[in-house]
Amino acid sequence: MQALTANSYLFLLKYYNKNYKSRIDEINCTPAFWTMTYNSWYYSCFMLLARLFDVSSNVAGIRQLRELVGDNTSLLGTEKISFPMRKLDEKIFGKEIEIQDALFDILGIEDKKRNYYFDATGVEMVEIFSKKFSSMSKILDKLRDQRNKIVAHNSGEIEFDENKLKQIKRISLEDEDLLITYALDFTQFITYAIKKEYLPVKYGNIEDIDFVMSFICDGYKEMKEREKALSEMR
Repeated sequence: MQALTANSYLFLLKYYNKNYKSRIDEINCTPAFWTMTYNSWYYSCFMLLARLFDVSSNVAGIRQLRELVGDNTSLLGTEKISFPMRKLDEKIFGKEIEIQDALFDILGIEDKKRNYYFDATGVEMVEIFSKKFSSMSKILDKLRDQRNKIVAHNSGEIEFDENKLKQIKRISLEDEDLLITYALDFTQFITYAIKKEYLPVKYGNIEDIDFVMSFICDGYKEMKEREKALSEMR
């Protein structure tokens, strides 16, 4: 649930960034609202990730889930599962991606339309996810550093020195995307291996943001037309 919600917040952040220039007039009509909304999305997404990847023993998150799965691999069965690979996992799936790329080249499938899949047993997938988790160590360090010293203030690590604050490395939206993808892939893998079903990855109506932007656009144009009409009447 936390991964799904974090992914939905990330979708909104990406949508806003992508459409910012084309909607600048509408955004400038209520700038305080959009600034606060954007910041709320960002910090909500960030704190959900901080909770998901918290390593504390009393926190239910990815760490605890990985341990539970590692201790109960028999629940995953012995059949092979076809699971999506990402280009960003090239270090782990190098040979498999290379083989599938060669096939895509023969079929004339362009890069953006290529979907990679890897067949492995549940136990093999647990090992793969362990490798992927280890490959994200630097991002996770930044996540915890930013949480403890800047955002959450939940430890003795809080930093007040302005110069030191500037030196703290913050995670980017690309980093958040990587962490969310891992959380979603891992939970999807477990759900499919045990229950043979997939969970949703974002709220079904999250794209309502497009309607909101369009509604504000129409309202902004109508407001300008009324202002113009009143100006001409004076």
